[in-house]
Amino acid sequence: MVLFDTLSKETILLPAIETAVFFALEDERLLTLEQLLMSLENHQRFELDSLSQSLDTLERLQLIERIE
Repeated sequence: MVLFDTLSKETILLPAIETAVFFALEDERLLTLEQLLMSLENHQRFELDSLSQSLDTLERLQLIERIE
């Protein structure tokens, strides 16, 4: 995975990287680069799941509006 191959990807990934580093520091443990990347991957997966759930909810609401 290329983290910073375009400006747009950089602006999207930086908050996730900062969050992963923040949680690593909060846990008071030193992480290897591999562990940090795994933490970032997990954070991104969580964000994608949240976005997917939000989209599902929005689609359901739109369907309900059409039915009514």
